[in-house]
Amino acid sequence: MILIYCISISNTAMIIPDSVLDERGAVGILIRLFESDSSPYITDFDTIIPNPQSRTRVIERMADDMLVTLTSDPLRPVRRTVSLTEKGKRVAEHLRLAKAELESD
Repeated sequence: MILIYCISISNTAMIIPDSVLDERGAVGILIRLFESDSSPYITDFDTIIPNPQSRTRVIERMADDMLVTLTSDPLRPVRRTVSLTEKGKRVAEHLRLAKAELESD
């Protein structure tokens, strides 16, 4: 399997045109989830995508592409946590390695 990707340090990816990974902040969210020991809320990604509507749209697209799952908080159902699926873990690992390679030297 060959993956071709190019990641800029600013969390913008040019991977597959019209894929969720081409959305600003998507790569950063996947990598943060991969490196996290918890399932953060959608709002916890505000440093990656400050605009709440944009952040929710990108994460919901990731869910549609089966990269993440969204789970309603039992105490506050309007708040949703985000976690990687197995597919999301595989994609995030490749992206993390590519980012590390680009940042080396």
